[in-house]
Amino acid sequence: MTIPKVIYQTWKTKSLHENCIKIRDNIKKLNPNYQVILYDDYDMDTFIKTNFNDYIYNCYTQLNVGAAKADFWRYCVLYINGGVYLDMDSNIVRPLDDLILEDDQCIITREGNSGIFNNWIMIFEKNHPILLESINKCCFNIMNKTTNDICYLTGPHGPFTNSINEILTPFYNKKTNNLYFENDSDLNSVLNVKTNATRCRFYGVDMGSFASFKHEYVYYLYKGHTYWRDETSIFK
Repeated sequence: MTIPKVIYQTWKTKSLHENCIKIRDNIKKLNPNYQVILYDDYDMDTFIKTNFNDYIYNCYTQLNVGAAKADFWRYCVLYINGGVYLDMDSNIVRPLDDLILEDDQCIITREGNSGIFNNWIMIFEKNHPILLESINKCCFNIMNKTTNDICYLTGPHGPFTNSINEILTPFYNKKTNNLYFENDSDLNSVLNVKTNATRCRFYGVDMGSFASFKHEYVYYLYKGHTYWRDETSIFK
């Protein structure tokens, strides 16, 4: 199985400022053999309702903040389809074909924030167990209202980083509480072996020089919209 050449993004609307369209157009130019697909709020809702059971869909509909919904959905769309996920305020600045290898199952990269794996850009084949575990952890947190902090409720600090460690640490040959702090070469020599049923390739911080956390036109993206950290009602 190979990682599909599709880049998924989501935003509240498909009506974007011309400067934000420039960013997407440049991503397409850098990656001409990739589809770049934008989902709006309606599309996300429809996708999860169509592809998952009532329990998972019900968990998703309990969320009131777009950023939390986008966290949840990115795990879902990559689990069903595989491909690349990229935040709308982030950018891909080098061709993905120079990064993604034919036999990759997933590429995991770190945040600059110590101990946290990055979910603003994600690269996975479909049906990867880390994604399913991330979905399940989101559902548990939502149904139990474990926190009002989106980063821990649905995001990288909670479900995603915890799922990576829980799925992969049992296969690692060193005792560690967090794979984040291990060297890529050590991790990949054990966790990216082709004979492993579940494999992951670890790749630096923020996908190295292939992506940037924020693009230059972030102001235009959020203009007229409430920034997600300023949202006060997490749950419906």
